[in-house]
Amino acid sequence: MTVISKQAWASVLLMLACLILATTTTRGAEAAGDPDPYAPPRHDILPEAKWREIRQATDRALDYLAQQQRDDGSFEAPITGQPAITGLCTLAFLANGQLPDQGEHGQRVTKAVNYILGKQKRNGLLSALGPEGPVVRQRGGYPHDIGVAASYNHAISGLVLGEVYGAAAGEPNEPRLRRAIEMAVDFSLQQQKWPQTTRDQGGWRYLHPYVGVNSDLPVTGWQIMMLRSAHNAGFDVPKAAIDQAAEYVLRCFDPGRQMFDYDATGSEGRNRAMAGVGILALAHASHHKRPEARTAADFILREGFPKYNETNLYNPANRSERYHYSVCQCTLAMHQMGGEYWTEYFPPTAESLLANQSADGSWDAESNRDTLYGQSYTTALVVIALSTPNQLLPIFQR
Repeated sequence: MTVISKQAWASVLLMLACLILATTTTRGAEAAGDPDPYAPPRHDILPEAKWREIRQATDRALDYLAQQQRDDGSFEAPITGQPAITGLCTLAFLANGQLPDQGEHGQRVTKAVNYILGKQKRNGLLSALGPEGPVVRQRGGYPHDIGVAASYNHAISGLVLGEVYGAAAGEPNEPRLRRAIEMAVDFSLQQQKWPQTTRDQGGWRYLHPYVGVNSDLPVTGWQIMMLRSAHNAGFDVPKAAIDQAAEYVLRCFDPGRQMFDYDATGSEGRNRAMAGVGILALAHASHHKRPEARTAADFILREGFPKYNETNLYNPANRSERYHYSVCQCTLAMHQMGGEYWTEYFPPTAESLLANQSADGSWDAESNRDTLYGQSYTTALVVIALSTPNQLLPIFQR
């Protein structure tokens, strides 16, 4: 039998006392309603068997996406959505450790990046369709699909290039990537300065004026992510540009309805996606602890995503919510929030997504809006959401 000295017992009892005190203090704080709402996201919210199931699902989805890549490096989508949808598919691979020329799908990633680079205009705009001139100004006359989609194409594609850049150090493609990112950042900064009302200053919207609103939250959210990615990669992004964008995002928060709206007009364009976009935009502008972000996160927890590919109608006049887009934005946002937000949000969301993956590895096209963009688009969004805990991309890290 092992004999324990009095001194050893004293040490054990002291340790137990400290542990009990710490536990009591923590529980007391929780009982008082003061747990740390921004604690790092926990891994033990799911059993290891469920994490394996998620990895298997994302592997099947990546295999599906690989089959949708065309010879030119693009992924299946209408031309109006290029190269953004190719960019989202690229992010799905990157988020699972598939870097250019590395890993099972590395060659496909390289082809996709080259496709994106090939769609940049000499004015810096990253869009398959858009103005070719040396300078772009906001004006009427663009076809609607081009005027709207080009802003999304640019911001999403620029984000992808920023995330790829860190892995390209010393590679032959590095100078081309660097120049493309510099041009893209310059285009975004110039676009932010286009004439706007005081209400819309600091944000972004379309290439053409649209119903008297020159900034909106979704486009601004992607632009902030793009600029943050470029900044993380070492590019010069003026702090003032991010600060002005954050001010615009806060103007999109409606204190009466306690929700982020689609824009700063009080248009009642609120939905789950806008809650996620608002949180993410503030996080990437270093304001994730704002009360507006916490209020939006509470909304996401209340609403959740209990029914696959069904959208919620918060305003009969505004039917703009997209399910997969909302899931992606909210998952990224709740991971930024961390704490109980992530603990309560991710398990049921992941379970619903896993249960609705098709046998070929894909997820359905959007049921409400953007159906034309197809299943590569939605599958990429779901893979990005499920891969958020991997924390392999700087832009997704807390």
